[in-house]
Amino acid sequence: MLVQLSDIAEIKLGQTFRGKAEASDNASGIKLVQIRDIHEGTLESSSLSFANIDKEKLKVRVIDNDLLLPLRGSRYEMCIFKSMTGDVVTTTNQVAIIRSVSNKVNLEYLLWYFNSTLGRAKLASLNTGTTVPKINSAQLTSFQFPLPDTSTQDAIVELYRNWNKQKFILSEMLINGEMLVESACRSILDKSGDSNGEN
Repeated sequence: MLVQLSDIAEIKLGQTFRGKAEASDNASGIKLVQIRDIHEGTLESSSLSFANIDKEKLKVRVIDNDLLLPLRGSRYEMCIFKSMTGDVVTTTNQVAIIRSVSNKVNLEYLLWYFNSTLGRAKLASLNTGTTVPKINSAQLTSFQFPLPDTSTQDAIVELYRNWNKQKFILSEMLINGEMLVESACRSILDKSGDSNGEN
């Protein structure tokens, strides 16, 4: 069954900033999500910089389980937001905040779909920019995607979670492998230098 995103979620843009969005200090106490922070998976507030805004002017807040999608640029990745410390968080108007209003959708299913090859290709087809690709909020509101029954969604989510766990393990193995090879190569080089010094 195809549904429109607006059928199952509230969609809004982030905060409008008159000047630079990112602050040089933490005076505002408000954390800021920027496009560069958004990657497939979970985004935690602890890793964010601070926003250049007065608290009384804050109109848009990002809350737990909001899905965040960049509307500018050619990188199509969605993340789910988690505030681990109760931070006040906002984002810029170049990011869409997608907040579920339906119990018929598993948020992780949406996360999978938008990050899938199919979802990314469909998002790319919405681009209207010439020099800098961008998606407008009206297009996103009418974005259609398949929404199966909850048991099918859950099955897809389970596979998605398992694959992400495997990707994490593989990435850790690659990092450890790189370090081991680097250490072994340096050891050989050091021994070579020692033997050269003896001659």
